[in-house]
Amino acid sequence: MNKKTYNPKQFIIVIALLLLHTGIVAQSYFSLILPQGQRLSSARSLSMGMSGVATSAGIDNLWMNPAMLSTRGQLLTATINGSLRRFEEKRSYPVMDMFDDVVTENVYAANRFWYPNMEGGLVAALPMDIHVGLAQSTFWDFNYDYAEEIRGSLPSGTYNRDPVRGYHEIQRSGKIMATNLGFSASLIQFIKLGASVQMLSGKDIQDRYAINVLEPDDALASDTTFNFDSIVELDGNPMMFTLGAAVQPTHGLTVGFSYQSGVEIVLRNLWSIPTINERTQLPGYWNPAGWDTTGYTITTLPEKFVVGIEAKMKNPIATKAVLELHYTNWSEFKVEAYPPIETLLPIEAVPYTLQETWEIHGGIEHVFYNKIPFRFGFIFSESPLGQEFETTRITLGSAYKWGNATFDFGIVFGSLSYRYEDLFIAVSEEIPHLDTVKESNAVATFTLKYAL
Repeated sequence: MNKKTYNPKQFIIVIALLLLHTGIVAQSYFSLILPQGQRLSSARSLSMGMSGVATSAGIDNLWMNPAMLSTRGQLLTATINGSLRRFEEKRSYPVMDMFDDVVTENVYAANRFWYPNMEGGLVAALPMDIHVGLAQSTFWDFNYDYAEEIRGSLPSGTYNRDPVRGYHEIQRSGKIMATNLGFSASLIQFIKLGASVQMLSGKDIQDRYAINVLEPDDALASDTTFNFDSIVELDGNPMMFTLGAAVQPTHGLTVGFSYQSGVEIVLRNLWSIPTINERTQLPGYWNPAGWDTTGYTITTLPEKFVVGIEAKMKNPIATKAVLELHYTNWSEFKVEAYPPIETLLPIEAVPYTLQETWEIHGGIEHVFYNKIPFRFGFIFSESPLGQEFETTRITLGSAYKWGNATFDFGIVFGSLSYRYEDLFIAVSEEIPHLDTVKESNAVATFTLKYAL
């Protein structure tokens, strides 16, 4: 009888293929107001709880802590990060009985979309223990797709009692990209300092809102078809910077600190103007009456502070553990909305009441006898929108090395549920109850790194 042997290569390939069928993270409907996808993260960092302030992770450190920039003894490392993002959203309304009790939730819109993404960069070693890095990454991802099929209701005896009457659609796409340039240097043997600068640029940003009427019906949000497609523009190339420091008091312990500046972003040619949703007091959008009219916004994003540690554990199996604390004062977040000139309204600050947030990131890496690491971690995140939006996400990952090349992969997933009103209010409908919005989010990332 032939005995099958364990082949680590086959295991890694199979798991990687499975993970690439998973997908993203974010409250995407608010993507024109609050940034999503706002960091450069490799598969290793992602699988360790999206950590990296006290870890030498390569180009990730340009964003998380430039003081930890390193090639780990090599002259040059080239890195490519790829991800396959998946976002699933279900919207439902409560079905009531004669006693006004909720019987069930009726799902009227279910959407699932996939988005690929690529990032990459280089880190080079110079004399005197100086390292420099250059990378391009996604700073703000606007992607959000919503499609709702509207059906009519005809009396009994009709062959097709619920014919399709039209469609409600929202499509947002494009990104703000960041070009990252930074360096690290050793102040003394166990203290490192670093700095990086990020230059932002817009890429293919669009905002589409459509009501397609096949047959007029009271369930539609309009009696006539209209389709508005706005090509949104980022004004100029805003700049921001990251400062970092790292201390290694012992061989197995590293403590890292980083500070990231805020930034002011101006988006022009917007048709969806940020405002407050009156029923929920959450972010919302105001749309001009004229379809050929747009406005612009000035968004001020707050600064961020991170502190973390990485420790090599005294185990028979090689083990590293990381723990980080992230703080962002979202009360400093500000949006000034400039409506279309036809409204004769001045620039005004949208009265968002966002709160400061704390995040806890943690992860563990075990390296087994065959030198294949197994990583897992967690992320607990408060939300600037309140307790209803707090999330806990789980991360997993592994890697395999072929000579000078290393292939890492990781996955993070989580879910969220909150209440919001219908995105398309019917022409003759009064909705006494808010809808339930359920999001299922995940992102699978792979990193290919080659060292020279």
